[in-house]
Amino acid sequence: MLEWLYPTRCPVCEKPVLPKGAMIHSLCENRLPVLSEPFCKKCGKPLASEDEEYCPVCMVKNRVWDGGRSVYRYQNTAGSMIRKVKRDGTETILVFLAKQMKSHCRSFLLETGAECIVPVPLHWTKQQKRGFNQAELLARALGKELGIPVKNLLQKTKHTKDQKYMSLEQRSRNVADVYCIRKDKKSAVMPQAVLLIDDIVTTGSTLTACAGVLKESGVKQVYFITVCAGE
Repeated sequence: MLEWLYPTRCPVCEKPVLPKGAMIHSLCENRLPVLSEPFCKKCGKPLASEDEEYCPVCMVKNRVWDGGRSVYRYQNTAGSMIRKVKRDGTETILVFLAKQMKSHCRSFLLETGAECIVPVPLHWTKQQKRGFNQAELLARALGKELGIPVKNLLQKTKHTKDQKYMSLEQRSRNVADVYCIRKDKKSAVMPQAVLLIDDIVTTGSTLTACAGVLKESGVKQVYFITVCAGE
């Protein structure tokens, strides 16, 4: 009865999905730009050739994290889903995305040996305005899928400018010294391996800043996973 009154809606077109138990229309799923191998060993972005190991950025940029992976390219249909999550925090979309992360990145997730999932934090003013942190909602959905606890170890201490049109160096400066370990977690024993989670990775500046703080606090290995990878 509840399924009839409140049917599952497709995360892409938002129309009811049938049969019962399905989460997305097959035609809509085919529109999602799934990333495919070969992947960069550091950031997980697709490479042009199997003869390559690292993308052009990771070849010249020192990466603090130990590896990462994303599910989709940040374009068209996938981009629309991320915008919906940021706008509404829709549970059905979050559950769908968590299942896609588990399905498409299964081997990577197992190899990390992560003891917990750590969401990239928002500044409290932005979270208060939005009403939630989409990275934390994604973390909880994925944690439920994987049976891994979620730990809010990080805090964002300064409000930063929108990075959408910034260069790599501008992004790095924008997030420098804005993350720290939460005060109530500073005396806690840090896990050996963690999985950072966010909705999008573009240049990796935010993830670099977060990974640096975690490693300085005693975490040995930091991996990340995101829904989308931008150009």
